[in-house]
Amino acid sequence: MVRGNGDGGLGASAAESDIAEQKLTNDEPRYSVQVIEDAAAILGCFGSRNTPLGVSEVGKAVGLGRSKVHRILNTLRYVGFVEQDEVTKKYRLGLRMFELAAAAGSRFDLGPEGRQALQQLVEITSQTVNVGVLRGREVLYVASVSGTGPLRLEIEVGYRAPASCVALGKAMLAFEPPEFIERYLEGPLPGITQNSITDPERFREELTRSREQGFAVDDEEAFPGMRCISVPILDHTGSPVAAIAMSGPAARLPMSRLLDLLEPMREAAHRISTSVE
Repeated sequence: MVRGNGDGGLGASAAESDIAEQKLTNDEPRYSVQVIEDAAAILGCFGSRNTPLGVSEVGKAVGLGRSKVHRILNTLRYVGFVEQDEVTKKYRLGLRMFELAAAAGSRFDLGPEGRQALQQLVEITSQTVNVGVLRGREVLYVASVSGTGPLRLEIEVGYRAPASCVALGKAMLAFEPPEFIERYLEGPLPGITQNSITDPERFREELTRSREQGFAVDDEEAFPGMRCISVPILDHTGSPVAAIAMSGPAARLPMSRLLDLLEPMREAAHRISTSVE
């Protein structure tokens, strides 16, 4: 059952604040194995890019020397976590990583009712529909159904985007406790496009407005020429577990049209919330 906080503010209980804090950062382990941290950082490079990467590109991204990156990539290739193109010698994620991703993704299973809700929403609106969850400072896309229009935004499941730049992220952040939001605002707000909100005070106001109205908008803030609207998927306590978003060309989706699509989106979010509880 979807249930929000009717006061329109950003308040929450101490317990909710503790849970939200865990979603933003992971506790540092007492004993750290550096080579594992380095390998995780290297794998993370591929998770945020759709193109193969060479040893030098990876080293520059993670701040490690070429020889060390080469040794780690060679080990990751041996165990199937990355693959190497025989011609270009560049690396990409291996099938083993996709197997693990599928296993992790099953933790947020939309279920038959949730998947049907997404498909029906696309049939009603003709627009691309995505579902995302908050992971650190990013949104992880866990489900996507392409729209039927000639111009549409295609986003693969597993794609990550800065939470502050996409409607999915703003819809979830708006319903987090104030302590969580302030902690989030301590970090950088990346500017992907000229419309991205990079000022903390402006972004705080954006989240307040999103919470009050019950939805968030991304006005060409992540993808030029694309506009997106999102509503949170809330659990029985009113905390966000995910969000659902609909996107399309800005020229075909004026704000008036987006607002007309809110009700079917909220109905879909309600059905998904019920199916994942």
